[in-house]
Amino acid sequence: MAATWQRLPTGYALDHAGLRAELAIREVTPGLRDIVRSGDASGVPWPGPVLGVDRVQTAGRQRYAVVFARKPIHRLRSDMVDIEIEPTQTFPFRMQLYWQASCAGQIDLEVLVTTDLVLQHLEVVTLSQLPRGELLTSLPGTRGWHSHAEVRALGHRDLVVPRDRTSARFSLDGRLPSFRGLVLAGPYRMPVVLHRPAERDWSYVEMSHPDDCARLILLGRPRHAQVSFGLFGLNVEKGVILRGRLRGAFVPRAEDSDHAAALYDKFLRESPRLSV
Repeated sequence: MAATWQRLPTGYALDHAGLRAELAIREVTPGLRDIVRSGDASGVPWPGPVLGVDRVQTAGRQRYAVVFARKPIHRLRSDMVDIEIEPTQTFPFRMQLYWQASCAGQIDLEVLVTTDLVLQHLEVVTLSQLPRGELLTSLPGTRGWHSHAEVRALGHRDLVVPRDRTSARFSLDGRLPSFRGLVLAGPYRMPVVLHRPAERDWSYVEMSHPDDCARLILLGRPRHAQVSFGLFGLNVEKGVILRGRLRGAFVPRAEDSDHAAALYDKFLRESPRLSV
């Protein structure tokens, strides 16, 4: 059987069950780029990043960009890319990032982070930049889903959905997004985002585990939507390893919200499959 990932001079190429993408190792915001699904009539790839890792931030506005330009250690298995980022003076974290495509139309990202510092509310912020379409998140209420278009209709651009009261408080401690144009909702019913790209017969679902996800961040932009999961949000001691998981999946447009809920239930029942 052909390998899922192939090494390129600039990184890795994914080709799995009709899904193609690239993972460059010299990019700001590591993640999947130039994503193409077989059967797309447009033939135009998503530029991405999707399932990217954008930054680490802590209480008091301190932010550290995650970049592959730090010459990471990278390893390849047939179905997984494993990338390690070493700590430096300007990035005091050791990160282990895994991308795995184990099921058709599905990609998993696992993030491990540790530091020699004592920090408050350490948060790893992921990033998926999605093309024009309808964006929904899971909130308590009618049918359990909330369209981001309702936020824009009220004159706001950005929506933050925390897990609980603690996460809501640190959403307002100076971290992005800013207070301007921001709606703070919550708590989420489940940390799942459903995206319906325009002129497609499928939808994209992205989810995290509720034990890992402190908040969802949905940013409205003129030509695309930007979705982030704020992982952890915990006070950490020296040497503590934090571990979080995300899953992205492509599902049929018909009954896509039911597919999303079923995938999330399955995700909750699974044990972590990737090791340190």
